[in-house]
Amino acid sequence: MRVCGIYFSPTNTTKIIVKTVFYGLTDSGRLYDATTPEGRRLPFVSGSEDVVLIGAPVYSGRLPEVFADYLREKDFRGKKVAALVVYGNRAYEDALVELKDIITSKGGVLIAAGAFIGEHSYTSEVAFGRPDAGDKAKAGEFARAIEKNISREISVEVPGNRPYRERRISHPMGPHTGDTCIQCHLCAEKCPVGAIDFHDSRKADFEKCLHCHRCIYSCPVGAKTFDRGMEPIRRWLVEHCSEKRLEPEWFTE
Repeated sequence: MRVCGIYFSPTNTTKIIVKTVFYGLTDSGRLYDATTPEGRRLPFVSGSEDVVLIGAPVYSGRLPEVFADYLREKDFRGKKVAALVVYGNRAYEDALVELKDIITSKGGVLIAAGAFIGEHSYTSEVAFGRPDAGDKAKAGEFARAIEKNISREISVEVPGNRPYRERRISHPMGPHTGDTCIQCHLCAEKCPVGAIDFHDSRKADFEKCLHCHRCIYSCPVGAKTFDRGMEPIRRWLVEHCSEKRLEPEWFTE
């Protein structure tokens, strides 16, 4: 099967699921990492593939706005598309239906959709270590479900509401940098929205920041910490979302 994959994955949990599904469908093909501004500038070439696979994380029940805007610029006319979202063991709410609407508005047919779980980017106390072996096995099952639905001509139904949940607006927050910073600039290179200064990695534009925590995960010396305004959110997540293990699900009808 010929497959083209596109993903947005600041902390790599979506990347893991997308790659597992991708290689469950094919041993060749093309994968586009659209996480960074540079990655989103690369030309996306969709030719004669049987399936386009799209993966995105869930931010407060929605797609990341920067990735949604990127997808809206693409042409999926005549394409069979499989899509998945990855969320931090809380809820994916309207992310799948938002993804479906973008795909169908650009001419694609959504033949399968899935929702998977990854360790929450705000705290490892929620869904620690996920996606794990069980999640990867489910991703393999999802790949087989996609294969079975390849001839589908009508988009599948997915959960979610229209209008979508309003994007949460909070006061500007962002990463703070300690004295151990070695100015390697990895955080600036990896930031999905270019919020960190390439000349001085201690400086960040809090108005741009996605709160994705990629800079914290990528810092080799642990110099980055996030704004203290995030602490009440972390506490709520640990209190309400850390006990029950949610499982992947997918939709093929």
